[in-house]
Amino acid sequence: MEREVEENMRQPITGNTSWQKWMRGSHPGKALVGSAMFLAGICATEAAAQGAPQSPCAQQSAILLDDSGERWASENKPVPLVIDGSQLKSPTAFRDAIERARAQSDRHPSETFVEIAGGNFSGWDFAGLVNHLANICFHQSDLSYSRWDASTVPNLIFARSTLTGASFLNATLPGVRFQDTSLRDVDMQDARLDGGHFSGGWDTTVDGWNLSGAIMTEFRFECGITISDGCPLDRDGISFRGADLTDVDISSFPTWGQSDFTGAIFQRTRISPQQIPYLGDASIHASVLVVGGAAQVLLDRAEFASLQTVVGAYALESMEPSFACEKARSRVERMICGELQDNLRYLDRVMAVLFMDTRRVAPGVIPAQKRWMRERDRCADVACVENAYLDRIARLNGIRGDVGFLEPGQSAFFIHDTVGLPESFIGTPLYDKIVPALAGASRMSARVTRAPDGSYTIWGQAIGANAHTCSLYGTGARFDSYSGWYSVEAADGRKVPLFQILEGTLHVTANGKPQDFPAREDQAYVTCGARASFTAMRRLDHDPELLERWLVPFLD
Repeated sequence: MEREVEENMRQPITGNTSWQKWMRGSHPGKALVGSAMFLAGICATEAAAQGAPQSPCAQQSAILLDDSGERWASENKPVPLVIDGSQLKSPTAFRDAIERARAQSDRHPSETFVEIAGGNFSGWDFAGLVNHLANICFHQSDLSYSRWDASTVPNLIFARSTLTGASFLNATLPGVRFQDTSLRDVDMQDARLDGGHFSGGWDTTVDGWNLSGAIMTEFRFECGITISDGCPLDRDGISFRGADLTDVDISSFPTWGQSDFTGAIFQRTRISPQQIPYLGDASIHASVLVVGGAAQVLLDRAEFASLQTVVGAYALESMEPSFACEKARSRVERMICGELQDNLRYLDRVMAVLFMDTRRVAPGVIPAQKRWMRERDRCADVACVENAYLDRIARLNGIRGDVGFLEPGQSAFFIHDTVGLPESFIGTPLYDKIVPALAGASRMSARVTRAPDGSYTIWGQAIGANAHTCSLYGTGARFDSYSGWYSVEAADGRKVPLFQILEGTLHVTANGKPQDFPAREDQAYVTCGARASFTAMRRLDHDPELLERWLVPFLD
């Protein structure tokens, strides 16, 4: 079994293997629908022939056609049929239009694909039309509150359409594809969605999508980070309770704490590192695949359970500041303990460690720390408290001095910690195993190298929403005890802060923080697009050659 899994890992992910089995006759559900149907592409118009962009229906049907195992030369692909959905006012008219269109085609009905362009089918019951729905693509159609219960329809496509409130209870929809389609409150409980696909729709919604009990073998969620390929921002309350997610790829679908996976079957399911903390109630069978970039790490059930235990314990620990919240006395301490103030609690923990370290080398810092606390407690809002901590951390770090985190000639790699792992876990065999996926999944990384003369060089990149990016480069950096930052010297002699190292975590200067230095100086070394930024990055303690393998394509 393990060897079979490893072989599967080497195969390209198409997301439609179940439908290929259906087409070849080996899928157990084939008897429900009779012989399978091929899909045609949609390039009938003169504009398309001249190279105009394909419609969503053409794109999706072409993928299904290729995945069926049939190969067509582009000039010989079956000609699509387009029906004006706005003219279809009743189920009878719908059925008759489909029959007429297919009768006029010179292709076999099983090779004929039909696009329903537009149309208002809100509230329709499609259960009586199942014999006419195979190989149909609804494009920009309103299907709100339509009913498809217990229907068996292969190769159904919904592109840029609305399915709000639709019901697919116990439906069998092999090869179904959703592109840029609203699925708010759609009920697919106990449906079969083998080999299906979901993509796009950043400005639509999947709030309340019910997939409980659904069989989703080899279903694939495909979400990018740009407006053109991003998945919905509104995705609260999705239910995967008891769903069979065997061989499903959810690694790019951002379900971080917004979906219910209670009892969902995970077997060779592809997930991202970010999803690990939120799968505690899932039913892990043989294994899961943790995916990050090109890396796929196979974890068996015991390894995944161990990882979840570590992550869960650290999450609870990292929720606390340096003091007990139940003993919070001042208004600011209560603010730090407030909901959604994880960053303030993190800053408080960092400052507490720094203060203890600094006190050992500079006992005179104690009175200054008390004065700082009185100043901090005058703050009336979160922004004031945060700035107070950042300034004090920089000052304490400067007093503590260069911790010498690298020897001359050494390099260190830092990534955004997408999981949350305690220091005690770093260096364990399980940590070493998942590092490639952690590195591959990070959308920001940095490499710091120390030269023989003791100075530092830093390279870094980050990618944010809509593919906005950050870049960072500086050489000859040295620790500046005045600012508490590793800084470079500008042409005019100013010291420009680039980065800090605090408890194994790298912080990149943002717009010239601390404020003593003008932002224009920083921008010569670090720049970010509107939707990108550098957040805290933790050091990866691992084989440098392996880290080069996973990070260099991004860093370069």
